Parts: sequence; C-alpha cells; structure tokens
Amino acid sequence: MSIVTFPGFNLEFNIPKIAMTIGSIEIHWYAILTVTAIIVAMILYKLYDGRFEIKFDDIFDMSLIVIPAGVIGGRLYYILFNLDYFFYSPKSIFNMRSGGMAIYGAIIGGAIACYFLCKKKNINILDLLDYIVPAIALGQAIGRIGNFINIEAYGSETSMPWRMGIYEAR
Repeated sequence: MSIVTFPGFNLEFNIPKIAMTIGSIEIHWYAILTVTAIIVAMILYKLYDGRFEIKFDDIFDMSLIVIPAGVIGGRLYYILFNLDYFFYSPKSIFNMRSGGMAIYGAIIGGAIACYFLCKKKNINILDLLDYIVPAIALGQAIGRIGNFINIEAYGSETSMPWRMGIYEAR
C-alpha cells in the first residue's frame, strides 16, 4: 500500500499497488494506467484523423506493431541497465509481472518501428511525429501516476504548498 499525501491541502490517499484480482491474477494499477494511456492516445489519434494527410486507419495499423515494439524496447532497455541481476537470473528476463520497464527503451523501440513503417507506408516521419507526440506526452503523464503508486521516479524535496509526500505503508 502506498500513501500519497498533499500536506499543504491536508489530503492523504491510501492506494494499493494491486487494483484488483481476477482469479489468481493480480492486476496492478500500473498496467491499468498503461492501457488507459494507450486508449486515450488512440482516441486522440482518431480526433486527429487526416492531419498531415495521415489517416487514422494507418495509425491503427501501425499501433499493432509499434506498441509491442515499445514493450520489447522498454524491457530490453531495463535488462541492459540491470545486466548484473539478469546475468545471474536469466529466467527473470521474461518475468515482466515482477516489473522492469523503461520509458526510454519503449520510445526507442517504438521510434524504430515507426521509422520502418513510415518507409513502408510512404508517410513522412516528421509529420508522423507531429501527429503522435502530443498523445505520447499525455500518455507519459498518465503513466507517472503509476510511478507515484509504486513509490518510484519522484522529484526532490520541496516546501511548496502543493508538494506531495509518498510513503510505503508498513
């Protein structure tokens, strides 16, 4: 359980890392937020249909390749920067349920897939980036909520009235 506080506003939220359990499968908030970010991005892409002469159907088709490429890239990046652990525990490479993704790798993997798909579909890569980057930024913002729930990737201490406190319940 994570405790997120806003002391300047006298607010406190107790948030379990696991949102729900279906049978023996635990669904973490991070997974729900990731899927939410993808859905929101796809809705935005539908609204952008035709911008830069890019059709939503092309974006949808590309997402079927780019999203898995992003997941693979995110996992590979995490593994490469934690080689000491994975060298001695190679079976853990495939255990994504225990965590271990990096947004940098996801963006690199997705960008590589986008490059090749743009070549195949004859889409200008710079136009595609103008089309997709706003939704990627929003998706990152949605994903940051998962960082707070997992008590990771937070900033430095401040005394501003809107400051947050993040604690693990004991």
